[in-house]
Amino acid sequence: MTLVNPPSLVLNGVEFDFDAGLLHGEHGEDVPLRPQSLAVLKHLVANANRVVTKEELLDTVWPGIAVTENSLSQCISEIRKAIGDEKQSLLKTVARRGYRFVPETEAPGIPHDSYPQI
Repeated sequence: MTLVNPPSLVLNGVEFDFDAGLLHGEHGEDVPLRPQSLAVLKHLVANANRVVTKEELLDTVWPGIAVTENSLSQCISEIRKAIGDEKQSLLKTVARRGYRFVPETEAPGIPHDSYPQI
């Protein structure tokens, strides 16, 4: 059985358009997000409700490139700002391990396990 990926997901009023790889604000305006931050968000959404280790994110977003965890921290900070998640209710930090994306609600008729597979 093939699951159909949702075309978008709304996070605190910000639409994440999976096909276009863009974020749109409540009034349709583009919400800027660097490509690396977008890649981190995509991976976290694709692995919703699971702790994704820092190492996994570094290997996925920067394969074969030596970067520090600071680069990842900057991406997480940028994502939280872009989706209005300063309280870390959607994107949770799991101390010394990684991050966990916890969606507020499921899109109507679309279970979490059908979020995009990257």
